[in-house]
Amino acid sequence: MKNPAYSLVLITAAAWSPMLVGCDFLAKKASEKAIEAATGNEVSIDGKKVEIKTKDGKTAVIATGDNQVTIKTDDGEAVYKQENGKVTIDGPDGKVVLGEASEGELPKDFPLPVPEDTTVLRTGSMDSDKSGLMRTASLKSELDPTAVGDFYAKHLEQEGFKVKRTATKAGPMDMVMVAAEKDKVQVGAQAMAGVGESGTIVNLSWVEKR
Repeated sequence: MKNPAYSLVLITAAAWSPMLVGCDFLAKKASEKAIEAATGNEVSIDGKKVEIKTKDGKTAVIATGDNQVTIKTDDGEAVYKQENGKVTIDGPDGKVVLGEASEGELPKDFPLPVPEDTTVLRTGSMDSDKSGLMRTASLKSELDPTAVGDFYAKHLEQEGFKVKRTATKAGPMDMVMVAAEKDKVQVGAQAMAGVGESGTIVNLSWVEKR
């Protein structure tokens, strides 16, 4: 949604909505008051539907069911779905997918490889007509940050990317960052490890501009 404050109202109410299913009259009234207190707006609950009227005259209708929450506003409709540990948010500004990783594996179409002895922690994606496609992943590698940086710098150079690499130390933290660009694609790989800690945390990003 385009208004950040309005979006916060909707997110707060959406978080409450699944709890409202099956509530009796008194419970619903209590929930209405709780959401009103959290958002500062007028709230009405009817079965699986929540209607919010904001102070500036806008209206949002939130409906729950089938592992999803649908939010309709003046700006359009957004659908939040949760299935098999994955959350999908499909709205007027594009689609966001969180938690794509399954059993520690990257999605089959993820555009970057991972080094050996690496565990996939989580992945996500966002597809927008305005900003393009973004894929992200967080990993934990048994390699040190320098070796991780070597791995991604070499791979991206072989794929024809223009690569820039930096290494820094911030207190006990050792960090290597690789940034690469080719045509309309920008890639980032950040590897971090603390002195005395086991493993390196790796954050990957892949952005394809429209």
